Amino acid sequence: DLGTDMVPAISFAYENAELDIMERMPRNSKRDHLVNVKLISFAYLQIGMVQAASGFYTYFVILNDYGFRPGTLFFLSSKEGYFPAATDVYDPEASPNWGNTNVGVKEFKDTLRWNYTDDGRVDARLFYNTLKPSDFINCRWNPNDTEVPSFWRISWITNKQICYTTE
Repeated sequence: DLGTDMVPAISFAYENAELDIMERMPRNSKRDHLVNVKLISFAYLQIGMVQAASGFYTYFVILNDYGFRPGTLFFLSSKEGYFPAATDVYDPEASPNWGNTNVGVKEFKDTLRWNYTDDGRVDARLFYNTLKPSDFINCRWNPNDTEVPSFWRISWITNKQICYTTE
């Protein structure tokens, strides 16, 4: 709070004084409400909609950079899939399982947890084996490109590539 409040407080110190402030009548508490329809309309309907749209746009752009097409993301967290084996590697030519050897094994069927890093190691292309390879796109950054900073390519938590994961 100290860091964010300091600059506005200093600006108030240099603001010109309102000479007639003590001569004005106080507001009528029955008529002049602090929170009125105009304020609520502006705060929630106008600014809120712009902020929500900006948040969704940013979400879809970032996940697009990491391999998920925006149209693929709708209701993806509720879809069931099969957790791949640690040695499974994604192969777009290996239809219909794309390289997941656990497809059809009931013990490995579950939903991918998008809000935890527990499933951050799972390649979503292998997990969602019902999706086509065209539902995903190439990542913006090649995981092996050393000219790109590593925090865009490799996760600090799982130490694996970030593309196509829930991390």
